[in-house]
Amino acid sequence: MQEAIAGLLDGATYDGARAKALGLLIGMVPAEDLHRTATDWLPANADVQQPWMARGFRGPGGTAGFERFFHGLNARFTRDRADKRPERRLIAEAVYHELQMPIEPALHLETRRFIELTRNPSARDAMQKRFFGQAA
Repeated sequence: MQEAIAGLLDGATYDGARAKALGLLIGMVPAEDLHRTATDWLPANADVQQPWMARGFRGPGGTAGFERFFHGLNARFTRDRADKRPERRLIAEAVYHELQMPIEPALHLETRRFIELTRNPSARDAMQKRFFGQAA
């Protein structure tokens, strides 16, 4: 999970195999099979949940590891002057809080943080370059 969080902060992209190894996706199917595969999979796996949806879930390394990871991350931001890249702190803050709350409020928080990111000029430019290969 820590590598996935670091990837979020750095804007990393992964091929399908690496994304699956990090737990970012369940599987891959050809585009033409996606609808059929999903409609078959959903009823057969109605009780499946992600680990973070389970009662009592704690983030990376359990409670102590979770706190240590995010304290270290905050220290690195301070050391590396993350104020030059405010999007990193917004993303880390969202992940930190989302891992401590039920999924519904966590998704609302994620949406609010994403809106904040799109309103931040440097973050918006970074997303534009990353996803569209051009400056805003």
